[in-house]
Amino acid sequence: MDGRRACIGVNREWPVDLSRMTADQEAWARRNRAVDEVEVFIQRAVDERFLRAGQPPGWMGAVPGHPLHLGGQQLLDHDDAQAV
Repeated sequence: MDGRRACIGVNREWPVDLSRMTADQEAWARRNRAVDEVEVFIQRAVDERFLRAGQPPGWMGAVPGHPLHLGGQQLLDHDDAQAV
C-alpha cells in the first residue's frame, strides 16, 4: 500500500488532537523528539543541497503534515487514495 494513502487512513481512524497532546508532558516530549529528528533530516538535506536554504525555521518540516491533515480530516467524501 502507498505510504501516503496509509497515513490518510491512520489519520482518519486515530486523529491527533494537539491540545490534548500538549497537556500530557510525556506525549509532548515524544512529539518534540520526532519534530527534532525531522528538522535534523531537513537540515542535512539543505546542507547537501537537496532542499533550498533560507526557508523560515520549521516551515519545511510542517509542510508534509498539512496535506495529510486536509486529506484525513477535511476530504471525508473521498476515499483514502483520492484524498492523497
